[in-house]
Amino acid sequence: MIKRKIIRIKLVGDYYTYGLIIDKTFMTFFDFITNDKNFDYKSVIYKPILFTNAVNYKKAMKTNEWEVMGLIEIEESLLDKRPYYIQDVIDNNKFRIALPPDYINVIPATKKDCTGLEIMGVYYPEHVLDRLNHHFFDTKLKWMSSLPFWLIDKLNDEKISEN
Repeated sequence: MIKRKIIRIKLVGDYYTYGLIIDKTFMTFFDFITNDKNFDYKSVIYKPILFTNAVNYKKAMKTNEWEVMGLIEIEESLLDKRPYYIQDVIDNNKFRIALPPDYINVIPATKKDCTGLEIMGVYYPEHVLDRLNHHFFDTKLKWMSSLPFWLIDKLNDEKISEN
């Protein structure tokens, strides 16, 4: 067992979700919301993981929406680092995968190989908040380009099927 900080994130309305600070760069966010400000945050680690991304921690802790709740003991498996994908900015049909633990090793990949992975990058807290609010409340996305391509494709497919 290892100790890590849990953060509470204020969403739209009077709802909250939670994140786990993996290290000074990465945070894991859980697929869970509550309107109970006094929710026992220690149990959130048993909820499904929504995504893990690098987040500008210093900026996040300066916002009113993000609050450190305390330290909790977690299984070391929650610290497992995942691979991330990189999409070429000039040729968006070229992909690579950055491999843990240090992400220095990068291998060529296909778009299919990258489906389900998160984009390699550091997110501002407002991008994460935008994604969380969209996920839980279907709010309009301000930063669609910060989403993984496969999630954008899914959202576009849902729009087409609605018409």
